[in-house]
Amino acid sequence: MGESMTTSNRTKSETIQAIQEQIDEVLLLTQSENNTERKLEEWRISTSRVLHRAFSNASIAREFLLKTDAETFQHVGVSYLKGLIIDINKGLFEKISHSSSSDPDIIDLQSFHVIIRRIMRNFYKHIEEMYQNPVHGRGTIRHENLAKISLGNEYDVQRMLFSLIRPIFPEARVEITDDGGYKSVRYDIYLREYETVIEVKCSRPKMSAREIY
Repeated sequence: MGESMTTSNRTKSETIQAIQEQIDEVLLLTQSENNTERKLEEWRISTSRVLHRAFSNASIAREFLLKTDAETFQHVGVSYLKGLIIDINKGLFEKISHSSSSDPDIIDLQSFHVIIRRIMRNFYKHIEEMYQNPVHGRGTIRHENLAKISLGNEYDVQRMLFSLIRPIFPEARVEITDDGGYKSVRYDIYLREYETVIEVKCSRPKMSAREIY
């Protein structure tokens, strides 16, 4: 099932859980009075997106869409997903393991979350150190030049934040448009390998704490 080089982007348990949630969702949907053709098609599209994010390439998501249609996708789709879970349990989509000495740059999901949280939590320290603190007297960078750089809106913040994330996660992308089924969705910063989206927003001076949160 799928291409031989297709691997999972997540741990085995995480991938199985994501697929099982889609199975549970459609089974509940078929028992509901809200079981409309549109709702079922939304499930089909959302499932293909889950599969696209879960695996290293789009072949699994494409195969799911090709094997399902308006007449049969409830039965065929669930059977396909259950077959995927069986194949995952067999280890068919596992990455070839590397020792830490041969591939020391791999960042697992838990470490990724720690790194991203630190970047986000301490973003202000980058602003302080780069643009506000005194510069070295022997350097060619002048404080008056740095003072000309200011963050005026969320696009400025997005650019600066992305410049901190990309050296650590080179596959990160900015301003990515995704198909939401019935309308497109744009992500400010998207890290597909870790299935993470970062949305950047700026507060206004007169905003209250309630409005911010």
